[in-house]
Amino acid sequence: MMEEEELELETQGGGNLKSAAENNREVSAYAVQCSKCSKWRLISTLEEYEEIREASLQKPWFCGNKDDKSCDDPSDIDIDNTRIWAMDKPSLPKSPAGFERGMTIRRDCSRLDVYYEITSSGKKLRSTTEVQKFLEANPDYIAIGITSSDFNFRAPRVLEETIPEEVASSKKKTKTSNVVVDDFVYDY
Repeated sequence: MMEEEELELETQGGGNLKSAAENNREVSAYAVQCSKCSKWRLISTLEEYEEIREASLQKPWFCGNKDDKSCDDPSDIDIDNTRIWAMDKPSLPKSPAGFERGMTIRRDCSRLDVYYEITSSGKKLRSTTEVQKFLEANPDYIAIGITSSDFNFRAPRVLEETIPEEVASSKKKTKTSNVVVDDFVYDY
């Protein structure tokens, strides 16, 4: 089984590949890999995906965990270069209540930058230092048990073989708009 699994990031773009790299990229799919047959299964929500990812080392995921699937069924999705894939590390914590983990993919698709958005205000926290300052300024979050250790800024690893040639050859290192979630696959 893979050390890195769980997340498949799919962004949607339109038109040619070069312009797609400059367009907004949003996560359009989450996927987990079966611990028995290694097939990829689509997961319908970020919340469900985060629960699976958080427990992945203690509670391996199997096709049978989905009501309508078994290891005998074909994969829901396969890793190929029709989408950009990014792989999360297993056992990352779920986003704390009141926050949503998001990402920004760079135009050259070399990496993702992780942030946490405060759902009530839309403010983005981009580092552990920013989280600590926010919690100090907002002790109500500390009172309900949220600590800086509830946030993980480790970025998913982009699978290079899934990056379009036109994008991979670009030397631009600037960021595009945010990607909504963790591990995912990007359509281009």
